Amino acid sequence: MVMAAERKFFDECDTGHVPVIVLLTKADTLSLDAVQELMSKGMSLDDAMKGAVEIEKGIVNDCCVRVEGWLNKHKFPPKDYLSLTGQCLVSYCISGCSKSYYRNAK
Repeated sequence: MVMAAERKFFDECDTGHVPVIVLLTKADTLSLDAVQELMSKGMSLDDAMKGAVEIEKGIVNDCCVRVEGWLNKHKFPPKDYLSLTGQCLVSYCISGCSKSYYRNAK
């Protein structure tokens, strides 16, 4: 859910050439939802824990798509979105941020 403060920011704050990246936090807590979904289909806890990774990716993707849909309607939408799960932030910073840095440093 996008709060009033976020809506106001993305409608009123032009950050110029500084990209704004939305960090979707607490995405790791969705693994419990994934495990419960698999257990409701009859899986044991151990099997559900192993299979939860793919379900969790789908849940995180669904959440990200909804947030993007909400925020991209605003006057100054974010440049990018990132769900904080596991090593995602480290991977993103190494690949995405360094590319942006070098591109903007020229």
